[in-house]
Amino acid sequence: MTAIIDGATTMAHNLHMNTVDAASLLAQTKPFGEAAPAHLRRLAGTLTQRRYRPGESVAMYETWQQSVWFASQGVLRTVNYPTSGGQATVSVAGPRALLGCLDASCQRRHWLECFAVTEATVAFLSRPAFQSAVRGDHGLCLGLLRLAVERLWEERELRTTCSLPSRPRTVAMLLYLYRRLGHRIPLTRRALADACALTRETTIRVLSPLEKQGAIRSERGALEIVKPDALEALLRERN
Repeated sequence: MTAIIDGATTMAHNLHMNTVDAASLLAQTKPFGEAAPAHLRRLAGTLTQRRYRPGESVAMYETWQQSVWFASQGVLRTVNYPTSGGQATVSVAGPRALLGCLDASCQRRHWLECFAVTEATVAFLSRPAFQSAVRGDHGLCLGLLRLAVERLWEERELRTTCSLPSRPRTVAMLLYLYRRLGHRIPLTRRALADACALTRETTIRVLSPLEKQGAIRSERGALEIVKPDALEALLRERN
Protein backbone atom coordinates (compact mmCIF):
# COMPACT_ATOMS: atom_id res chain seq x y z
CA MET A 1 0.00 0.00 0.00
CA THR A 2 1.33 3.43 -0.88
CA ALA A 3 1.05 6.57 1.19
CA ILE A 4 -2.47 7.80 1.73
CA ILE A 5 -1.89 11.52 1.44
CA ASP A 6 -4.58 13.94 0.26
CA GLY A 7 -6.74 10.95 -0.60
CA ALA A 8 -10.49 10.40 -0.53
CA THR A 9 -10.62 10.33 3.28
CA THR A 10 -9.24 13.84 3.76
CA MET A 11 -10.27 17.35 2.79
CA ALA A 12 -6.61 18.45 2.53
CA HIS A 13 -5.62 20.53 -0.48
CA ASN A 14 -2.41 21.98 -1.83
CA LEU A 15 -1.44 25.48 -0.74
CA HIS A 16 0.59 27.84 -2.90
CA MET A 17 4.04 28.73 -1.55
CA ASN A 18 6.79 30.54 -3.41
CA THR A 19 10.37 29.26 -3.39
CA VAL A 20 11.71 32.07 -1.19
CA ASP A 21 9.14 31.39 1.55
CA ALA A 22 9.67 27.62 1.22
CA ALA A 23 13.45 28.03 1.59
CA SER A 24 12.94 30.22 4.67
CA LEU A 25 10.66 27.59 6.21
CA LEU A 26 13.15 24.79 5.50
CA ALA A 27 16.02 26.84 6.96
CA GLN A 28 14.14 26.90 10.30
CA THR A 29 13.63 23.13 10.28
CA LYS A 30 16.24 20.55 11.37
CA PRO A 31 18.39 19.47 9.56
CA PHE A 32 17.77 21.69 6.52
CA GLY A 33 19.30 24.76 8.16
CA GLU A 34 22.70 23.09 7.68
CA ALA A 35 22.32 22.77 3.89
CA ALA A 36 24.17 25.01 1.46
CA PRO A 37 21.93 27.91 0.26
CA ALA A 38 21.90 26.70 -3.36
CA HIS A 39 20.86 23.19 -2.32
CA LEU A 40 18.25 24.63 0.03
CA ARG A 41 16.67 26.70 -2.74
CA ARG A 42 16.63 23.69 -5.07
CA LEU A 43 14.94 21.56 -2.42
CA ALA A 44 12.48 24.34 -1.61
CA GLY A 45 11.28 24.22 -5.21
CA THR A 46 9.95 20.69 -4.61
CA LEU A 47 8.13 21.45 -1.33
CA THR A 48 4.32 21.25 -1.23
CA GLN A 49 1.97 22.19 1.61
CA ARG A 50 -1.48 20.94 2.59
CA ARG A 51 -3.90 21.99 5.31
CA TYR A 52 -5.60 19.45 7.60
CA ARG A 53 -8.41 19.57 10.13
CA PRO A 54 -8.12 17.94 13.59
CA GLY A 55 -8.34 14.16 13.31
CA GLU A 56 -7.59 14.00 9.58
CA SER A 57 -5.10 11.45 8.30
CA VAL A 58 -1.85 13.03 7.13
CA ALA A 59 0.00 9.82 6.22
CA MET A 60 -0.50 6.06 6.54
CA TYR A 61 2.14 3.62 5.28
CA GLU A 62 2.80 -0.08 5.52
CA THR A 63 5.89 0.03 3.32
CA TRP A 64 8.82 2.42 2.86
CA GLN A 65 7.90 6.06 3.22
CA GLN A 66 7.16 8.03 0.09
CA SER A 67 7.77 11.43 1.69
CA VAL A 68 9.24 13.31 4.59
CA TRP A 69 7.01 15.92 6.18
CA PHE A 70 6.60 18.38 9.04
CA ALA A 71 3.94 20.73 10.36
CA SER A 72 4.69 24.34 9.50
CA GLN A 73 1.74 25.15 11.77
CA GLY A 74 -0.14 22.97 14.23
CA VAL A 75 0.51 19.66 15.99
CA LEU A 76 0.72 16.11 14.57
CA ARG A 77 0.43 12.72 16.28
CA THR A 78 2.27 9.69 14.90
CA VAL A 79 1.77 6.03 15.83
CA ASN A 80 4.64 3.67 14.92
CA TYR A 81 4.04 -0.07 14.77
CA PRO A 82 7.29 -2.11 14.85
CA THR A 83 7.50 -4.93 12.30
CA SER A 84 8.91 -7.23 14.99
CA GLY A 85 5.73 -6.86 17.05
CA GLY A 86 5.56 -5.43 20.53
CA GLN A 87 4.24 -2.15 21.84
CA ALA A 88 3.46 0.62 19.36
CA THR A 89 4.81 4.04 20.26
CA VAL A 90 2.93 7.32 19.98
CA SER A 91 4.83 10.56 19.43
CA VAL A 92 3.63 14.12 19.14
CA ALA A 93 5.33 16.70 16.93
CA GLY A 94 4.98 20.46 16.97
CA PRO A 95 5.92 22.89 14.20
CA ARG A 96 9.10 22.17 12.20
CA ALA A 97 9.72 18.69 13.63
CA LEU A 98 10.68 16.56 10.62
CA LEU A 99 8.88 13.21 10.32
CA GLY A 100 9.62 10.21 8.11
CA CYS A 101 13.32 11.10 7.86
CA LEU A 102 14.62 7.85 9.41
CA ASP A 103 12.54 5.76 7.04
CA ALA A 104 13.52 7.79 3.98
CA SER A 105 17.23 7.71 4.83
CA CYS A 106 17.53 4.18 6.27
CA GLN A 107 14.72 2.54 4.25
CA ARG A 108 13.17 1.06 7.38
CA ARG A 109 9.97 -0.87 6.71
CA HIS A 110 7.15 -0.59 9.23
CA TRP A 111 3.56 0.53 9.80
CA LEU A 112 2.94 4.16 10.55
CA GLU A 113 -0.07 6.42 10.99
CA CYS A 114 0.04 10.21 11.30
CA PHE A 115 -2.92 12.45 12.17
CA ALA A 116 -3.49 16.16 12.71
CA VAL A 117 -4.16 16.90 16.40
CA THR A 118 -5.02 20.55 15.77
CA GLU A 119 -5.65 22.53 12.61
CA ALA A 120 -2.36 21.93 10.81
CA THR A 121 -0.49 23.03 7.73
CA VAL A 122 1.88 20.25 6.67
CA ALA A 123 4.85 20.57 4.32
CA PHE A 124 5.92 17.56 2.22
CA LEU A 125 9.11 16.67 0.36
CA SER A 126 9.25 13.60 -1.86
CA ARG A 127 11.63 10.87 -0.77
CA PRO A 128 13.71 11.01 -4.00
CA ALA A 129 14.19 14.79 -3.64
CA PHE A 130 15.12 14.41 0.03
CA GLN A 131 17.58 11.57 -0.61
CA SER A 132 19.19 13.43 -3.52
CA ALA A 133 19.65 16.53 -1.35
CA VAL A 134 21.24 14.50 1.46
CA ARG A 135 23.65 12.77 -0.92
CA GLY A 136 24.69 16.07 -2.48
CA ASP A 137 25.18 18.20 0.63
CA HIS A 138 27.75 17.33 3.31
CA GLY A 139 26.26 19.70 5.91
CA LEU A 140 22.76 18.35 5.40
CA CYS A 141 24.04 14.77 5.64
CA LEU A 142 25.75 15.48 8.98
CA GLY A 143 22.67 17.29 10.24
CA LEU A 144 20.50 14.31 9.33
CA LEU A 145 22.83 11.95 11.19
CA ARG A 146 22.57 14.10 14.32
CA LEU A 147 18.79 14.22 13.98
CA ALA A 148 18.64 10.43 13.46
CA VAL A 149 20.54 9.88 16.72
CA GLU A 150 18.10 12.18 18.53
CA ARG A 151 15.10 10.32 17.11
CA LEU A 152 16.48 6.87 17.90
CA TRP A 153 17.08 7.92 21.51
CA GLU A 154 13.57 9.35 21.58
CA GLU A 155 12.10 6.06 20.36
CA ARG A 156 14.03 4.26 23.09
CA GLU A 157 12.76 6.75 25.69
CA LEU A 158 9.15 6.27 24.56
CA ARG A 159 9.42 2.47 24.68
CA THR A 160 10.90 2.69 28.18
CA THR A 161 8.14 5.06 29.24
CA CYS A 162 5.43 2.69 28.00
CA SER A 163 6.87 -0.11 30.18
CA LEU A 164 6.43 1.90 33.41
CA PRO A 165 3.47 1.58 35.82
CA SER A 166 0.55 3.87 35.04
CA ARG A 167 1.45 6.83 37.30
CA PRO A 168 5.13 7.31 36.34
CA ARG A 169 4.25 6.45 32.73
CA THR A 170 1.72 9.29 32.55
CA VAL A 171 4.03 11.75 34.31
CA ALA A 172 6.92 10.83 32.00
CA MET A 173 4.68 11.27 28.94
CA LEU A 174 3.54 14.70 30.18
CA LEU A 175 7.18 15.76 30.54
CA TYR A 176 8.01 14.40 27.08
CA LEU A 177 5.14 16.41 25.60
CA TYR A 178 6.17 19.48 27.57
CA ARG A 179 9.69 19.30 26.10
CA ARG A 180 8.26 18.97 22.59
CA LEU A 181 5.34 21.41 22.72
CA GLY A 182 5.79 23.74 25.68
CA HIS A 183 3.36 24.41 28.52
CA ARG A 184 0.14 23.93 26.53
CA ILE A 185 -0.42 20.40 25.22
CA PRO A 186 -3.32 20.27 22.74
CA LEU A 187 -4.39 16.72 23.58
CA THR A 188 -7.60 15.46 25.12
CA ARG A 189 -7.43 13.02 28.01
CA ARG A 190 -8.42 10.27 25.59
CA ALA A 191 -5.53 11.14 23.27
CA LEU A 192 -3.12 11.24 26.22
CA ALA A 193 -4.38 7.84 27.34
CA ASP A 194 -3.77 6.45 23.84
CA ALA A 195 -0.24 7.89 23.86
CA CYS A 196 0.42 6.18 27.20
CA ALA A 197 -1.26 2.90 26.13
CA LEU A 198 -3.63 3.24 29.10
CA THR A 199 -7.41 3.40 29.46
CA ARG A 200 -9.05 6.80 29.75
CA GLU A 201 -10.28 5.91 33.26
CA THR A 202 -6.78 5.04 34.46
CA THR A 203 -5.37 8.24 32.97
CA ILE A 204 -8.05 10.34 34.70
CA ARG A 205 -7.20 8.69 38.04
CA VAL A 206 -3.55 9.68 37.56
CA LEU A 207 -4.27 13.22 36.37
CA SER A 208 -6.77 14.15 39.09
CA PRO A 209 -4.25 14.38 41.98
CA LEU A 210 -1.80 16.19 39.70
CA GLU A 211 -4.46 18.83 39.09
CA LYS A 212 -5.22 19.12 42.80
CA GLN A 213 -1.50 19.65 43.45
CA GLY A 214 -1.46 22.42 40.86
CA ALA A 215 1.11 20.64 38.67
CA ILE A 216 -1.22 20.60 35.65
CA ARG A 217 -4.45 22.26 34.59
CA SER A 218 -7.15 20.89 32.29
CA GLU A 219 -9.00 22.92 29.70
CA ARG A 220 -11.24 21.98 26.82
CA GLY A 221 -9.23 19.81 24.42
CA ALA A 222 -5.88 20.51 26.10
CA LEU A 223 -3.71 20.16 29.17
CA GLU A 224 -1.43 22.84 30.59
CA ILE A 225 1.80 21.96 32.38
CA VAL A 226 1.86 24.49 35.23
CA LYS A 227 4.72 23.11 37.33
CA PRO A 228 7.10 20.93 35.28
CA ASP A 229 9.52 20.86 38.23
CA ALA A 230 6.83 19.17 40.34
CA LEU A 231 6.43 16.47 37.67
CA GLU A 232 10.20 15.97 37.54
CA ALA A 233 10.20 15.57 41.33
CA LEU A 234 7.51 12.88 41.13
CA LEU A 235 9.65 10.87 38.71
CA ARG A 236 12.73 11.26 40.93
CA GLU A 237 10.72 9.97 43.91
CA ARG A 238 10.04 6.77 41.98
CA ASN A 239 13.79 6.28 41.43
